[in-house]
Order: sequence, then C-alpha cells, then structure tokens
Amino acid sequence: MAGSTEHAAVAYAELYCRSSFSFLRAASQPAELVERAHALGYQALALTDLCSLAGVVRAHERARALGLRLLIGTELCPQDGPRLVLLASSQRGYGQLCALITRARRRADKGHYRLARADLTEDLSDCLALCVEDPLTALQPVDPPPAAFAASTAPAPPPEPLRWFAHTFAGRGWLAAILRRDGQDAERCRRLRAWAPALGLPITAAGGVRMHDPARRPLLDVLTAIRQHTAVEQLGLKIARNAESSLRPLADLQALYPAAWLAESLQIAERCRFTLDALRYRYPDEVTPPAQTPATYLHTLVRQGMARRWPGGCPAA
Repeated sequence: MAGSTEHAAVAYAELYCRSSFSFLRAASQPAELVERAHALGYQALALTDLCSLAGVVRAHERARALGLRLLIGTELCPQDGPRLVLLASSQRGYGQLCALITRARRRADKGHYRLARADLTEDLSDCLALCVEDPLTALQPVDPPPAAFAASTAPAPPPEPLRWFAHTFAGRGWLAAILRRDGQDAERCRRLRAWAPALGLPITAAGGVRMHDPARRPLLDVLTAIRQHTAVEQLGLKIARNAESSLRPLADLQALYPAAWLAESLQIAERCRFTLDALRYRYPDEVTPPAQTPATYLHTLVRQGMARRWPGGCPAA
C-alpha cells in the first residue's frame, strides 16, 4: 500500500491501460491492474483493451470489492489512423462501443479486427475519445527524426489524421500525453503544446499501461517476441526501452507531467459515469402471454413441439 505522502502528492486517473486480454500485448491480469491502481491511490482506472471489452467483468468485480472507480473503454487503430481510446460515458455509450467492436471483429479473421475512420463517424455520441498517437511518429515518414530538431524549431502543423480526430470528436476529444522517460519526452511535450491550440483540443496525461508492476517487464518482452515470431534478443527497437509502461507511483507522475495534464485526467473520469452495475439481464417478456411466466410458457411450447415432432408419442430417450 502506498504511503500517505504519496497519496497526497497528486490526484490522477489512469485512462489508457491494456490487460492480458489484449493478447500478447500486455503482461497483467485485469484484477492485478485494479489492485495496483488502488494501492497507488489512483482515483480511477480505465481498462482499454485492444478492440475488446473481454476483461471488464473481472476488473469490475475486483474494483467493486476495493472501492476503485473503473472506467470502461477500448483501444482502436483505424487503418487510416490515428490510434485512439474510446471511453463509455454512459450505458448508451457502452452499447455504442459493443456495436463498434462487433462490427470491427466480424470483418476480420479470429484474433484480428478491421476498422476505418468512417466507422467512427457513426453514432459514438456517448463516448469520449483520446488520441494516443505518439506525436513523434505521427508525421513519419516525411518528418525528420526527433534528434534533428533544434530547441527553437517550431513543430510542423498537426497532421491530417489529427485534424480529422479534432473535428470528429469536438467537445469530447483529448490529446493524450504518454511520457516514457526515453529521452524524447521534451519533444513530445513540445509538439503537443503546439498542436493542442491549433486543434482546439486539451491535453491529458495518460500512461499507455501494459503491466501493473515494473517487475513484469521480462514477461512483456517475451510476449512481444512471441507476437513478432522471433527471439527476445532479436527484437531490437520493438522491445520496451524501460518499464515506464507500468502503473507508476503518484510522486513519479507528479515529477513527470504538468499538474494541469494530471488534473485533466480527473475531469475526463468525472464524465464517465457508466458502471457494469447498471446492466441487468432482461428476458424478452413481450413474447410471454398474459397470466404465464416465461418458464411456464416455455414448458407449453416444448409440449406443443413434442406433439408435432412425435405424433405417436415422445421417445423415452
């Protein structure tokens, strides 16, 4: 359990977190992520697996037991970009996410999905969106590598996919700052600060979490190697440079992110009021005749079907 000084350092909600239900792309179970976020004193945790909601029930059960707010969302990467996270702000938004994921998965082979930006212009009005595209790669391949930038050089204008994002999710979209301590965070921040006013989008801190604890990094490396069909030592730049994609202590986040970006994560979390507790299974009562229960009506239909199928009597088997 984190100490009281750490809890008092800053308030934060993690909005971008994959679990092991993002197959071979994360190294922690949903319950482990919830437990760690709670121990670190996070105000909320969003589970945002890759085009999936498969882990949310396990996360919800653990979060409810611990008293941690769980936000429900998904990560998506349209073929024509940009990479984004969608969060359900209401029960209607949850339904919109379910429908979108279903369409994307049905278009591709098992274990894959296919999505285009046009799919995101359909009704997602009850979903909030984070653009989680790394600004260092958003302009590739025409943009020079980060090392070529002098401190006084103005960043290039926002690329077209980000302008599309800003237009599509106006009033409910954010640029996510995912800082990794890899020597390039200053350039990431510089581009985001230049693009945010041009796009009319606020900036929020986000972790891009792949594991609940830094100790899981070796496992994450092995999973990455399996996904890439190679050995760990052959991964090169595809391997994680450090363990910063874990859930980090609040004091570390406070030292890394501007206070306003951390505070913005709480504003987003406050707009996400949906919880799985709002869902109830509803039997289709409209097919049940008056004065009968669903069970007695089903019994009647079975008897009628038996009479049609076996006019001479139902076989004992």
